[in-house]
Amino acid sequence: MAAIHRAAQAAGNRCLDTQWLGCEHKYRFRCAHGHEWLRRGDNCATRPHCSRCMRAAKYNHENLDRLREVALERMGKCLSDEYLGMRAPYRFQCHHGHAWTADGKSVLKGNWCAVCRDLRLQPGPEGVPAPRKRRPPQRTASDQQTQREHLDHRKEHLFAAMQDLARARGGTCLSEQYIGARRYRWRCARGHEWMAVTKQVFAGAWCRQCEQEAWQERMQAKRSKPARILKKTMCLDQSPPDAE
Repeated sequence: MAAIHRAAQAAGNRCLDTQWLGCEHKYRFRCAHGHEWLRRGDNCATRPHCSRCMRAAKYNHENLDRLREVALERMGKCLSDEYLGMRAPYRFQCHHGHAWTADGKSVLKGNWCAVCRDLRLQPGPEGVPAPRKRRPPQRTASDQQTQREHLDHRKEHLFAAMQDLARARGGTCLSEQYIGARRYRWRCARGHEWMAVTKQVFAGAWCRQCEQEAWQERMQAKRSKPARILKKTMCLDQSPPDAE
């Protein structure tokens, strides 16, 4: 029973039961957030974590990455490091350096830097900003050149972010330029190569071959001979390994 308590404590949890009742008995645990759950004795050492906390952490990580991706697409940044829900306030910064606070839901709907938006308004009578006029369909050569420069800058910004993200994960982006929402070639630290769109990579996806190998290693460790002998002994004796 002491081994189960040590495994729970190492994961930041507590085992509320004190008596060993066999490997098929379900024991009660409690995490630091007050969640309680039951787990069989033969799974306590290998799965000591709180499932609700693990799901919440994964959900929060994916949604924070979503806000960061939207900010990156607009050549800006999401400065917040913690996800607190789509209606919670987050700190953002545009590519001109303006910083502001907005809820995540409004940013996903399309709202962005209010300073940049107001700078596009033309002053009306008595200093009152007049509504922004819609551009005529005809565009001058200067307008087209400005738009091309803006798109080129955006592509360079996104491609640099792709390379930085790959390096942060110990790999590299093998593609030579950003060409839109298409598949790009990536390489992990182990040399595996694959194709994936940037949206998946920014959302947390990486080398699937490494994930499969890690899963196989975990399964092999569970099926290892020492683990089987220990489990069989615990079930036959119906007593904890360190009962003495």
